Amino acid sequence: MSFPANAASMDSDGDSLLDEWEKNGYDADSNGTIDVDLAAVGAHYLRPDILIEVDTMNGLANPPIAAAGGTPGVFGVAQQMFEEAPVMNPLGQEGINLILDTSGSIANTAVLHFGTIVPSNGTSTDFATIRNTNFTANRDDIYHYSIWGDAMVG
Repeated sequence: MSFPANAASMDSDGDSLLDEWEKNGYDADSNGTIDVDLAAVGAHYLRPDILIEVDTMNGLANPPIAAAGGTPGVFGVAQQMFEEAPVMNPLGQEGINLILDTSGSIANTAVLHFGTIVPSNGTSTDFATIRNTNFTANRDDIYHYSIWGDAMVG
């Protein structure tokens, strides 16, 4: 077991987000200006948080199911599953706070590669290019990035 060197390096809930960031905001470039207000998006220093930016491809045959008539959509169901996970935390209630930013959209790509780009008959690009183009750099150390697309080949 290791202990933090000082209060500024505390992470009480073990989610790799420092308590200081979850209470007072995250300053990505250490210039004294808060770049991401984690408390405002729902993060709490005594409950594990996972932050994910989900960019949805435009024009999908199978877009994410939206919430309707009191029924949660696909993202709401995912959040509920994490909330009910049997994970103990210092706040007392079990679970993980899944914080999703689903506000982004990207161009539809027929083939999305996760390695070297291989030419194909349709449009083709790679995950890293899309991520680097659409993911806000000041979130790099605190958010994960994902893409909602139609299908994964292979």
